[in-house]
Amino acid sequence: MSETPNQSNRLDRIEALVERVAQQQAQTQSQIDSLTRQQAQTQSQIDSLARQQADTQAQLDAYINTATGVLARSAVLDGVVLELRESTENLQRNSEEHQRSFEQHQRNFEEHQRTTNAALASLEAILAQLIGRIS
Repeated sequence: MSETPNQSNRLDRIEALVERVAQQQAQTQSQIDSLTRQQAQTQSQIDSLARQQADTQAQLDAYINTATGVLARSAVLDGVVLELRESTENLQRNSEEHQRSFEQHQRNFEEHQRTTNAALASLEAILAQLIGRIS
């Protein structure tokens, strides 16, 4: 079966489209891999911050206990208690801010994942159409 110039040209265009889809898919996979690495790094940072926060909270709890014992003996240290309370509030605000930041990152990652999946689905549909046209 011999090909006509139109068939050959059409096959060349289809082949070029398939190559572009393959390149785009490779780029998309590279982006997904990069996002996955970034998410792992961010998760590692979040885990580290959580450990630091737990250590800081433990230290703060110890300071408050010490201050309470000292205050039982001396009314002079009232100012120290106020400073410790401010520190606790600052730590709570920091904790809430870190939590909001983590949640935003999580939403961003999920949105990237959704858009990447949608792009992959579109590419698969295009590829399926191209394969259907070739058959």
